[in-house]
Amino acid sequence: MKTQKLTALITGATSGIGKSFASKLAERGYDLILTGRRQEELQKVTDYIVTTFGVNVETFIGDLSDAKCRKEISERIKSHGNIDFLVNNAGFGIDHSFYRIKLEDMRSMVMTHDMAALEFIHAVIPGMMNRRQGTIINVSSLGAFVPGFTRSLYLATKSFIHYFTKAL
Repeated sequence: MKTQKLTALITGATSGIGKSFASKLAERGYDLILTGRRQEELQKVTDYIVTTFGVNVETFIGDLSDAKCRKEISERIKSHGNIDFLVNNAGFGIDHSFYRIKLEDMRSMVMTHDMAALEFIHAVIPGMMNRRQGTIINVSSLGAFVPGFTRSLYLATKSFIHYFTKAL
């Protein structure tokens, strides 16, 4: 009996938590779809995973604050049809008082931390529901539970994703 290969999508896979998820899931035999903004770093992660674990890796280079990039990834999810594990990890911090943050940087953070996660969850949920299985991990922060003067927007986006995840 042939078993179907499992696939995981991990955003922000170029370093840190995302890179760790990529390695651990590859070690467990998952094929991967990895996203990141930094092509060279993502290629290093991909090369390591393919060489070490022998799984298939597809990459998307792009900025998740960009609607076109998010749409392309969502369409890839839908066309794949069998994303078994989703890790919404992409993110960045801005360490300034709220009034000093440029509006475009605020939009970028909200789109990357929250809208990307919402759109990708929305894309994977139908397949997971049909198969009656799947895993979604939304990376938040302990900061979701406390206010902070110089990281107010970051903390608010992490709070949103925390409570949205609980609601799901």
